[in-house]
Amino acid sequence: TSVQLIPMEAKHLVTLIPSIIPESREAYIEFIVIGIRGLIPFDFQAIQYPFLDIEVASLIPITNSNSSTRQTYQKTSTKPSRLPDAANPNYLERILWKVLLPMNSLFASPLQIKVRDTRLGG
Repeated sequence: TSVQLIPMEAKHLVTLIPSIIPESREAYIEFIVIGIRGLIPFDFQAIQYPFLDIEVASLIPITNSNSSTRQTYQKTSTKPSRLPDAANPNYLERILWKVLLPMNSLFASPLQIKVRDTRLGG
C-alpha cells in the first residue's frame, strides 16, 4: 500500500469560533442603604430583625488565562436592625463592589435585593 501526504494550509485545519462572552469593563457599584419603610407581618408573625441580601453576577477574568472569563456572584447582607422599630428599620451602610460589567447593557446581569428576617433562622 502507498500513502500520499497532501499538504494543506493551516487556515483550513482549524476554524476559530468567536467568543460568546460580551466585551466588558471594570466598574464599581455603590449602595448607600438608608433603611426600609412599611414592612408588614408575614404569615401573621411579627417582624423581628430584618436585613437586606444583595446579590449581583459579575464576569471576572480567570487568573491563569488572558482571554477567558467566568461568572461569579458577589453577595452581601446588611446587619439586622430594628431601630427605630422592626417595621421601619434604619441601616446607614455603604457597600462598594468592584465588578466587570458588559459594555452593552443588554447583557448586564440582574441585581437581586431581598428583604429577610432573622426569625425562624432567617
